[in-house]
Amino acid sequence: MYVNPEENLEQSFHLFEYVIYDEFHAYREFELSGILTQIALFQNMSACKVILSSATPKKEIIELLNLVRIGKERHAPIIENIFATPCSMEEGEIIRYQTKVEFHQGKILENIKDIADVLHKVIGELKPGSPQILFIFDTVKDSNLFFTRLFKEYPEIYKYAEKDNGYDTNQIGDIPDFTKPILVSTNKSEVGLDYPIKMLFMEDGFSIDSFVQRFGRAARHEPANCYIYTKKEANPIFTDEIVAYHTFLEKMSYITGEFNIQTKSVRTLFTFRQAIAIEKYVHRKDDLRAYFAVDTGYSYKLWLNFFILLNKYNNGGLSNPNLKRLKLLIDDIKDACKSLRGRSLRHPVIYTRGHEIRQTMYDLLSVLNRVSAVVERTTEGFIIREVESEETGPFISAIKLPYFPDLMDYQKRREQFNEKIETIAKKAVDVFPEKQQGFLLACIRSLYYSIEPDHIILPDEIILWNRKVISLSEDAMDDN
Repeated sequence: MYVNPEENLEQSFHLFEYVIYDEFHAYREFELSGILTQIALFQNMSACKVILSSATPKKEIIELLNLVRIGKERHAPIIENIFATPCSMEEGEIIRYQTKVEFHQGKILENIKDIADVLHKVIGELKPGSPQILFIFDTVKDSNLFFTRLFKEYPEIYKYAEKDNGYDTNQIGDIPDFTKPILVSTNKSEVGLDYPIKMLFMEDGFSIDSFVQRFGRAARHEPANCYIYTKKEANPIFTDEIVAYHTFLEKMSYITGEFNIQTKSVRTLFTFRQAIAIEKYVHRKDDLRAYFAVDTGYSYKLWLNFFILLNKYNNGGLSNPNLKRLKLLIDDIKDACKSLRGRSLRHPVIYTRGHEIRQTMYDLLSVLNRVSAVVERTTEGFIIREVESEETGPFISAIKLPYFPDLMDYQKRREQFNEKIETIAKKAVDVFPEKQQGFLLACIRSLYYSIEPDHIILPDEIILWNRKVISLSEDAMDDN
């Protein structure tokens, strides 16, 4: 939002009365830091109201809104919470009907024969018009494979099925046919889906928030049956035949687990993004400094001093390869923070979609790591083509990044990324006075503890599991 070549943000912001962030629970630390930056601008550059909505709000996010400061007095925004509470039929509307639940430990794919038996019993009752049976998988890979197996092994079911996941979002060709009664999807269907789902097959997700959103897709219009596939055994914790909804969710939180937003990471990246904006738009720096009012602890001032100090010595003609590597890394982190979700290498992907061969756009590293594929270089760039294989992955062994002299194990990229940055940073700051060394290292550590490598890294080379090396050109694009 704050990258604005036309310099007309303030004028356009006055056109907004409301800014709505729906399903805000889905944002993680990196995205949240960008959302907070947007809210700071909206609240200071217009009179609009900001609405954040979610069925599973996280209290950490509400608390983080206090980092935003408004007006000359630097007040925190006024936050009003609106909660939905259980009530009688006379007091409100039914938003959830009775749901019959059946637990299975494992994955949906491991139970496809039993699932087909269930579908055969109800398939004659299905009516075209909208999805009534929903499958929610943990991964795009498994949902694609399930759809393909329906086509090959159960064509009588496949003809009633449609698929919509992250792959299908940017596909070339016909849009998904949502009049078919069976929908195969992923966490993409956790939000915004309001079909009369009366039968739900779902994997339990990666947190209780994800579970609640998935479970909430069924029984919105009528009673439903729900088949839940869990990573841990769930049956022993339910001893009663009938369980109240909130009790059910409370017990499921022990099965699925919870994740907490790392507020320190959000604060670090929030102030880092502020410093980038101030550094970029020097002629508006006074306005931006006012919008991004300094709070206690970290502030944009810390990062502006960090940039100045690093650039001062980097431009001094000193011969220090590690300092050059460190500067390149910081520039890439800045580049990642100019968009909401960071950087990615998006390329065309040719893949099998049931009975069809389709083309979509997807992140190259994600595809190559999850499925067996070949990369073809064309005059227009890379094309990834999925191929059949008995191997299950992961398929990326290592990557080569411009900041590090040696390869990085892709499957251990988080820990190795931090370790390698620490190594080059210590060598890089040797040219600085001792007090400045401590300051620079503290800033660098704060950054690499706060940011996931996947938001930054665009490798020069990818080494696959079969030792095949893929060399990449500099054709990365931002994932805005």
